[in-house]
Amino acid sequence: MKSNIFIFLGLLCLNLSTYAQNEVDVLRYSMLDWHGISGRSAGMAGAFGALGADLSSMSINPAGIGLYRRSDFGISLGISGMGTNTTYQDQQAKNFGLDAGIHSIGYVSSNPINNADWERVNFGIGFNRLASFREEITIKGELGNQTLLNQFVDQATGTSWNDLNQAFPYDAGLAWDTYLINPTDTVDNGSYNHVITSGGVQQEQVIERSGSLAETVITGGANYRNRLYFGASLAFPRINYNEKSTYRETTLDEMQELDHFVFEEEYAVNGTGFNLKGGVIYRATDWLRIGVSGQTPTWFSLTESFSREMTAEFKGEAPYRASTDIIANYYKVRTPMRLTGSMSFVMGKSGVINADYEFLDYSTGALGNTRNILSNYDFSVENATVAKIYRATHNVRVGSEFRLGKPFRIRAGIGFQQSPFAEGVTTSNGNIITYAGGLGYRGTHFYADVSYTHKTEAADYYIFNPENTDGSKIETTTGQVLLSGGFRF
Repeated sequence: MKSNIFIFLGLLCLNLSTYAQNEVDVLRYSMLDWHGISGRSAGMAGAFGALGADLSSMSINPAGIGLYRRSDFGISLGISGMGTNTTYQDQQAKNFGLDAGIHSIGYVSSNPINNADWERVNFGIGFNRLASFREEITIKGELGNQTLLNQFVDQATGTSWNDLNQAFPYDAGLAWDTYLINPTDTVDNGSYNHVITSGGVQQEQVIERSGSLAETVITGGANYRNRLYFGASLAFPRINYNEKSTYRETTLDEMQELDHFVFEEEYAVNGTGFNLKGGVIYRATDWLRIGVSGQTPTWFSLTESFSREMTAEFKGEAPYRASTDIIANYYKVRTPMRLTGSMSFVMGKSGVINADYEFLDYSTGALGNTRNILSNYDFSVENATVAKIYRATHNVRVGSEFRLGKPFRIRAGIGFQQSPFAEGVTTSNGNIITYAGGLGYRGTHFYADVSYTHKTEAADYYIFNPENTDGSKIETTTGQVLLSGGFRF
């Protein structure tokens, strides 16, 4: 099962495959963050499914649009700090990065209608940021007898010298062109060895990621007798993901001819998709609201591009370099559907407590083909892996808001996101915990909110084949400040 962990944890530049689409894509684009849309909902840890009358409702539960009694225009700006602490071979490495941008902007038009039963019909359009891919990771340590070159030798074995570049142009072919692997003798029998013969190596892996997943959403909602609220959204999410990975091995034995080699990959994914959302909020009593919402799978059409480069530096010689062309592939990803149940307890004008339960099954995600040059490839192996290593999850968010005098609010919340991995796939606890708090101001026409969220998570990461090396543990902490403001009229 460890080999599946290796594929998930996505050292794509060291995964010896020409094409990088795999189960990593399904997971990456399925894990959404409801804590970063508006300042009000973020201050309650995204627990907003039965409340409504907030721009985040367009993505969380569209029925919340039906609760608006006035039109609304608002914008949210955020800044995040991401810290990673990596432990590998008893060595630690730390990174910190910042990310800032627009998290949401939206408009809702509230329209009373002349009907005894239907109070209002409201329409909204918005832009909501649902995930950030910003991350920097450094992994380093010493190995006695393991090197990435072992994998290149294993890959090349059985292939003729003349066919090596054509068979493995992005992996063993690069190592061959830079003299890191060589034939064992003068006979072309498909037998190879590598240049690191003793003394171990110092490894260092640096990964830089950026980008986000955000959606443009068009929503309609209605109010039936101030008791039942309906809503539906048509969403068009967009993915922008970039990753640069630099792997370096330095020999520790001074007698080795090789000083070090570097294996680099630049990887980018861009594309769009669509999904439908629908929801209902029922005001059971003056103090109890019940919400139910659902989202269809999201169907993405994606373009992937990547390139690789190998550099080898032997002592006393000029460096040898080999690189690939930029390769573009086209493929589809289908993420799981989502179901959410919500309950809100309204304490008059003093405050409110809301709880959301969300269910989604990551094992139902899938990859598919478009006009890829591998037109007959069906991704059956990757989709079988998705079904095997992922599972159904149960996520819970609880948030509260209380009045501090007439115009001011104080908020707090906690969110629990269950690990998407099946039992035994990973040794780290893959659950994600989010703590949130915030303040708000509600004037006659103007409102403003500020929130802070603190998220912690951990994952296993393998520099190369996990059957031959220990994993590293990566602990990630994210702190986010969100500022929102808007007008109601």
